[in-house]
Amino acid sequence: FEEDRRFTLSAEGCTDNDPSFYDGAEFIWNISGTVYWGFYISAVLTSPGEYTATLTAVDPSGNSNTTYFRIKVLDTTPPSVAVEGPPQIRAGVEVIFSAENTTDNDPLFAPGENILWEVVEMGLEGRGATFSVTFPRRGSYTLRVTVFDPSGNNATSVMTLVVLSDGTPPQVLRVEVREVEGYIDPTGTFTVHFSEPLTPPSPEAVHLLCNGREVEKSMKLSSDGLLLNITLFDPLPKGSQVTLSLTSAIEDLTGTPLHPNSFNFTVWGELEVLNFSPARVNSSREVRLTFSNKLTSVEGATLRLGEKERELPWQINGRNITVTLPEAPPGEGTIIIHRVVDIFGQNLTEVEVPYSVPPATSHTEGGGGGGGGAIYIYLISIIIAAAALLTAAVVRRKKRA
Repeated sequence: FEEDRRFTLSAEGCTDNDPSFYDGAEFIWNISGTVYWGFYISAVLTSPGEYTATLTAVDPSGNSNTTYFRIKVLDTTPPSVAVEGPPQIRAGVEVIFSAENTTDNDPLFAPGENILWEVVEMGLEGRGATFSVTFPRRGSYTLRVTVFDPSGNNATSVMTLVVLSDGTPPQVLRVEVREVEGYIDPTGTFTVHFSEPLTPPSPEAVHLLCNGREVEKSMKLSSDGLLLNITLFDPLPKGSQVTLSLTSAIEDLTGTPLHPNSFNFTVWGELEVLNFSPARVNSSREVRLTFSNKLTSVEGATLRLGEKERELPWQINGRNITVTLPEAPPGEGTIIIHRVVDIFGQNLTEVEVPYSVPPATSHTEGGGGGGGGAIYIYLISIIIAAAALLTAAVVRRKKRA
């Protein structure tokens, strides 16, 4: 029989040699201490299990006999599920749930392997009166607990768990990019180092601006989640200003967002000659060429006058190259600097600067350029010679007179 359902027992199987047996007989039933009277009885048993029962039949003459039998009551009532857990759950921290207070009307029921735990989103299962789990990141999770009793009846409790992040935001440890003396490589890859593993960020989580405009890029997170590599599609314009912005859309594994960070860089400039001075050779006969970037090496310097070319002494000082011109006939020449290399590895194969070379005797003391002094001395010489000729002519005229 099923528990909690009324059933009927009958004494139809009893017999006696007295023809009036059924008219005057008594039938007494005892089911686990509960006594019932009648040829037919109706009863309800609320607990599953096996019950010991007796039926005693007494004929009209007072003769009696008793028979013993068992009644099996089937369990149809599911367990009552009771789950207890922590009031607050944080990602990355192990939590324990308990179903030890789950009950069932079957006396043989005991929580244990009859309880199945499931975290739906994680595909995680476990069995037992308790269940431990570490949620990887913040969000909503479904915890489903199914309890079975010995008869196979089951009940399920479904809970939605709100998991908080660990509360500790990830930190940017440093940003690496090929850099020389504060200037970055226009073709470089930016590598951002974080204090803890991240979830792969969306492209919108990172902005790379060049002179205020977004730059096309690709991003790849390392397998351990600690490094984010940002690669440029095209080289950055030389001399440009670059800003790398990391937004709060970047999150660690528990879902804690990054505090926004911005990093500013300057791309190294093109190697070129800015100016040279002086415009004409002065008394030191030195010429200085100023470049846009700091220099590291020069293969040599030469002076070309007409078809001839001769080597010049040179010296590097920061962004400047100073060459010393030799004593040479006046004329128009070209100063040639061979293979100039800057600190960024850029090079110019040849730098040519046109230059005027004055006579060697053109040096003067004091102000004025060497070229101006030469012209001045040349004019004075002509005047003196003309005066001498004029004086001689006058003397000859006087003698004739």
